[in-house]
Amino acid sequence: MSDRRRIFLVSSAIAVGGAIGAAIVRRSARGSGPGGDAARPSAAPWLPAVPALLAGGSSAAREPGAREPVADPAGPPGRFVGNVASYDLGSRLLFGPLFRSIASDVAAVAPPAAEVLEVGCGPGHLAVRMARDHGLRVTASDLDPAMVARARGSVERAFAGGDARRPVCVEADVSALPFPDASFDVVVSTFSMHHWADPDAGFAEIHRVLRPGGHALV
Repeated sequence: MSDRRRIFLVSSAIAVGGAIGAAIVRRSARGSGPGGDAARPSAAPWLPAVPALLAGGSSAAREPGAREPVADPAGPPGRFVGNVASYDLGSRLLFGPLFRSIASDVAAVAPPAAEVLEVGCGPGHLAVRMARDHGLRVTASDLDPAMVARARGSVERAFAGGDARRPVCVEADVSALPFPDASFDVVVSTFSMHHWADPDAGFAEIHRVLRPGGHALV
């Protein structure tokens, strides 16, 4: 395109993660017969819930003491339906190495101290890595206020109060981003596009907020 703003579609790893979780469920089921290992406690009891977590569904897995409400299935499109603490735990344990790699990919195309927007930040693990490991100035956005609250908690745990690298976490809809034109050097979104109510509007907004020569990694 003439103004050199580039949007790359990077295939999502949701299907891969779901397949991993489903394989674990099948393996557990095979061990439930005579001579199986069904009575043996699982080393990671959250793993059988991975497919539901990645799809945005509910799960019985949760961190001890978690009290987040389950979202209303009849609520606005794009809101997470399920237990936010469970999703946070599963994404942190399963996708930690992937977020590290994605943060490096973003840093590779970003100028020094770049302004980066993450769309659909979820619990904020990628935002923390981009800011902490690469010095990027990150705005982390999500449509779901429960996810934004979770992301702010991740930021609080990762950064001291006066740390200038702290990501800013905001509630925002990708189809109507609350930012001026040409605000960001890079826009990144992972495990999010399947929640967008209007993908065409989302991509138009991503293009609008990108600076000339910027990159979108979706």
